[in-house]
Amino acid sequence: MKNVTRRGFLAGSALTAGLVGLAGCNAGGAASDPLAAPAADKYPIEPDKDDVKAKWASEEVRDGWTKVTNEDGGAVLGVMDAAKIIQVDGYAFKDLNGNGKLDLYEDWRQPVDERAKALAQMMQPDDLFPLLWAGGTQSSNVTTDTSAMDYIEAGSRAGVSRLQSSIKSYATDIEWINKVQATCEKGAYGIPYLNYSDPYVLFGVPSSIGLSTIMDKDVWRKAGMWQARAWRATGVRCDLGPQVDVYSNPIGTRTSGSVSEDPALNRDFAAAFGGGMQSTWGDDEATDDKGWG
Repeated sequence: MKNVTRRGFLAGSALTAGLVGLAGCNAGGAASDPLAAPAADKYPIEPDKDDVKAKWASEEVRDGWTKVTNEDGGAVLGVMDAAKIIQVDGYAFKDLNGNGKLDLYEDWRQPVDERAKALAQMMQPDDLFPLLWAGGTQSSNVTTDTSAMDYIEAGSRAGVSRLQSSIKSYATDIEWINKVQATCEKGAYGIPYLNYSDPYVLFGVPSSIGLSTIMDKDVWRKAGMWQARAWRATGVRCDLGPQVDVYSNPIGTRTSGSVSEDPALNRDFAAAFGGGMQSTWGDDEATDDKGWG
């Protein structure tokens, strides 16, 4: 899709979790770049002394977590326990493993693949194995009591949500995902939870098969935009769609989430809807598409 490369997607966008940022430079970046990452052999890094000027600000969000905004285009962080915030080179980072220092995997200035590699090297097999498993919230009747989240407490960090949030349950569902993230943040490495959902959880947006009959890419793009806003508001970071299986049999159990039996229509729908979901939108929702990220 055309918008993949807009706004320097690989160079400087932030991941949707709000917890991790893609670096705008490599480890050997120019000295003039305020966000240049240190060399790998410099870690772990001691926090700043009290005389170093802070290049960040924080605010407590009404849902009980703290939003941290770094200057110079640095990462925007979300943290449940503000005591985990440490300052290095004036910027704020999350001390995810609680060792009081900045490790490479905690440094949002580093490339994502390098951070992942550094984290994997720190973890033991018993820590890695639970990450292969995903649980989930299976119905809208699930309470927000974290004692029911055994799979998360056992080390899993992903699951499918079928809460099917509505105006009657938004507050409860947001409270639930915040408690999940708080539980994960207390883990040994602070790895956040990836909450994903199915394409048939609609928030009032027409189904894929319903949208496909409109035959209008702009409508598909806007539908993706509104679906993504609903996902972000309720803590869902990954949509298991759009589902582009070519369905010609009406008794297929996933027909409701598909687009059509036409491969070309499926392709065009996925391109438009996916682009709408992953773009960043300005004030003018009709034209101000700032690109992915």
